[in-house]
Amino acid sequence: MDKPEIFKCECRCSQEFRQKLVELAYLSGFIKKQKIENPNNKDFLIDVSEFDAPVRTAFLSRTKGVSEMLMSIVKNNALIISGADKSDMRDIERKFNKTNSNISQLARLTEKQKFSFKDKPYDLEKLFHDFIREKTGLGEQVNRRLSIKTYPAVTSGKIFDAKMDLATHRDKEGNYDDRFYFAWDKQTNDALRPAGSELKPMIIQLINEKPIQKEGAPVNNPLILEALEIYQRLNSDLEHIHTLKLEGKNYQIALYKSLYTRKNECNALQKRLQEENINALRKT
Repeated sequence: MDKPEIFKCECRCSQEFRQKLVELAYLSGFIKKQKIENPNNKDFLIDVSEFDAPVRTAFLSRTKGVSEMLMSIVKNNALIISGADKSDMRDIERKFNKTNSNISQLARLTEKQKFSFKDKPYDLEKLFHDFIREKTGLGEQVNRRLSIKTYPAVTSGKIFDAKMDLATHRDKEGNYDDRFYFAWDKQTNDALRPAGSELKPMIIQLINEKPIQKEGAPVNNPLILEALEIYQRLNSDLEHIHTLKLEGKNYQIALYKSLYTRKNECNALQKRLQEENINALRKT
């Protein structure tokens, strides 16, 4: 497969314009965060994020990323920030994993366990396996929903401020003591270099017109939160059952009620999530 054609061009600009352009690319993740070594002390590293914008720009002036940012904006019709901050995903994964870690305890509590209550037989081990089947199905539906990307708008914060600072930038007449060199694809070249147009105003117009969006996952989806609530109720049930067991009391009835209830909850929610996943995929 042939490599796409790369178009190279330069833009006369002020140092202030260069600084704002580099700063936006840096804050939005297109220029990787870097650390600078002290040649006299190899163990001493300075994170460039600790500098103010002018000093940071000086260190990052030869770093690739600005062209990639502009190409991404043209391609996606927005400045898409990669979901580098996964704290929301890590939090919900941690909560789900807490329940997964309790499964082995449930397996031990139900292994080969049968009992009778009011002359009716109950098989705890079979119910446990039925619960695991429904929980696994629900987990698959949750994972499918979380894999559908979301792109909420960013309307505040450092990146938004940097965008607005660049979008409203105006160089003073004759203040073009710097140059910026770009290398991008044909789509970007056609968008930013139409016949007779100057490059810098086109870049400013692009930044001004296109929104900022952050790539993420629907962690606040009500059905996903409902799945988490089911798992958390199971965790609470298990704590109560362990208390009964430690006190030498019968825990089998409470365990059966818990697994039976949570199994049915998983089954009902799995069907609702499956329907939502199908509807969501139809819209993409």
